[in-house]
Amino acid sequence: MNINEIVSLFTSYDSVNRSYFLSLLSLYLTIYARDTYTVDTDEVAAPKKLRAYNEIQHRVAGKLSATIIDDVKCYPDDVFIKLLFEIAEHAQCADELKSALNRSFEVVNRRIEIT
Repeated sequence: MNINEIVSLFTSYDSVNRSYFLSLLSLYLTIYARDTYTVDTDEVAAPKKLRAYNEIQHRVAGKLSATIIDDVKCYPDDVFIKLLFEIAEHAQCADELKSALNRSFEVVNRRIEIT
């Protein structure tokens, strides 16, 4: 799925499903962020990636908050998605971002099919 397809699918969701999607995205990103840790230590093996995940999480949380209250002053959807990819590409974690996005889309789409 390319960026335009991601934006198109995300914008097709109503606010409830957008919020659900963003919460899932946040969840899946934390799983990938764990891979930056050194096992059984307090050390960080990939600090650049960990900082990128933190910045991406910050953007996702902000978008989630804005979506919940229907705040039109937040980043437009296309800018938001592109920004996430810019951050991820800079830290070489764009594949993980794509995976987290895809997993989130799968869950939301299953929910939509059921309801």
